[in-house]
Amino acid sequence: AFTFLLTQRGVPLIYYGDEVGLAELRGRMPFGRFSSGAQTLLNLYKKLVLIRRHNAGLRSHDNAAEGLPGNTYVRINNNNNPGGGNVFSFVRLGGHQRFVVLANRAESTVLGTTVRFYPPPWAFAEFPDGALKLVDHLDPTDQRAISKADLLSTNGASAAVRAYTTKIYQVTRFGI
Repeated sequence: AFTFLLTQRGVPLIYYGDEVGLAELRGRMPFGRFSSGAQTLLNLYKKLVLIRRHNAGLRSHDNAAEGLPGNTYVRINNNNNPGGGNVFSFVRLGGHQRFVVLANRAESTVLGTTVRFYPPPWAFAEFPDGALKLVDHLDPTDQRAISKADLLSTNGASAAVRAYTTKIYQVTRFGI
């Protein structure tokens, strides 16, 4: 959920204790005495904050209608698209950066849920025709080569996303 929150528009709201998985009745923060699961969660929060901080495309303000200057968010699938009922997909853009975010909010097979998404051509007009790379900021070893024509095809592009995970793909020409 936090990965989704930090890739959306606006200011992310983190309640005290969320970063270490504390329950509703939080009590005192157990500074320095976190379980291994809490420490893993805290490390993920830190990584996500750094990803957002260092990428204008994920923190740009949205103040215009779709397709107009100032628009930084576009939903790129719906519940009727293959995988769209489980994987929420959107584009974030700003500062000459483009991100395709795929958030799986359900169970899936070991291979993940395959989702079809349809990025708008206007959001990628700055990119020249030819080869592009999609690089996942959460797992930089997850890189996909795709042509601009395939990414923007009327048949859509597709990707598999494991259960309850998010991919934050930066679209680049050469990688990150």
